[in-house]
Amino acid sequence: MRLLLLVALAACGQKAKPAPPPAELEVTGAASIAGEWVADDEMSWSYALSIKPDGKLVGKIDRGKLPRCDREGTLSGTGKQLQLAMTKNTCEQAQLHASTGQLEVASYTGSSLTIVVTVDGKPERRTYTRRAN
Repeated sequence: MRLLLLVALAACGQKAKPAPPPAELEVTGAASIAGEWVADDEMSWSYALSIKPDGKLVGKIDRGKLPRCDREGTLSGTGKQLQLAMTKNTCEQAQLHASTGQLEVASYTGSSLTIVVTVDGKPERRTYTRRAN
């Protein structure tokens, strides 16, 4: 009888509730999201993004068998909508030029950063993870 009671109690147990997602943090400008960030994608490309508190941005994309490309510039503005003035952009093959763009912070938790960068009217969305020190 005790065995049956133990089996009945174990069967009635509820699944553990999943942990809540990390809380979103406020973004007041580039200093809020400053740090070293990394990501990869389904094509095995790797992305490294460095954002300094003063807004200096350096992005490097390792594209596997293709040449690596770089984006460098400065972020300005406040809140989640920032302006990107690029001084180097070798990622758009047809247009190897400095340009301007928009960087929108779609999500920021401190350990995860999702941004949408729009250059020449082409938005690119990517989720980065803070690089371990």
